[in-house]
Amino acid sequence: MRILLDTHIFFWHLTDDPQLPEPIEAAIPNPENEVYLSVIAIWEAVVKHSNGELSLPDRPEIFLPTKRDQAGILPLPLDEGAMPFLAGLPHLHRDPFDRVMVAQALQHELTIATVDPLVKAYDARTLNPRRTIAAGRITMGTDAIGDGDMPSETGTVPLAGTILFCMLAWNADMQMFSFAPRCALRRNPARRRPC
Repeated sequence: MRILLDTHIFFWHLTDDPQLPEPIEAAIPNPENEVYLSVIAIWEAVVKHSNGELSLPDRPEIFLPTKRDQAGILPLPLDEGAMPFLAGLPHLHRDPFDRVMVAQALQHELTIATVDPLVKAYDARTLNPRRTIAAGRITMGTDAIGDGDMPSETGTVPLAGTILFCMLAWNADMQMFSFAPRCALRRNPARRRPC
């Protein structure tokens, strides 16, 4: 199988995060599979690092390709051949990184390893792990945020219409990433607060 890793799957693989579904975890080191990480994932990390949303022990343009190569994962460059696929994608969401990744998967006939339901909504092949980030119940580690609601100062906020961000922070003492959810309401993107 030819597999394209979504950015969160790559980070979970690097850190042995328990959120990484077993079927994806088993598929990555399988020598029968060709496993790729798009340059788009590196671009996403560079942007998030420069915005202060991603902490790494070294610059992402150095650290992530090194870790990718050490894990035996192949690089996937972006070329103009992906543009017709990108132009033909429905507007299911606005994340440019995910949209280009899906276009690359379609261009190269790759199966996307992801738990993101928005990526799975596109007409591209995805691995089907048992666990996904389901609408209305989002699991971060062992904690869950509501069954359709998110806590707030004034009660609960429906998860519909909410953007969830996961901040990655490199913990140098423990040599691992830690994940911290951050939320912002789509109705008012300027209003950000910790979950």
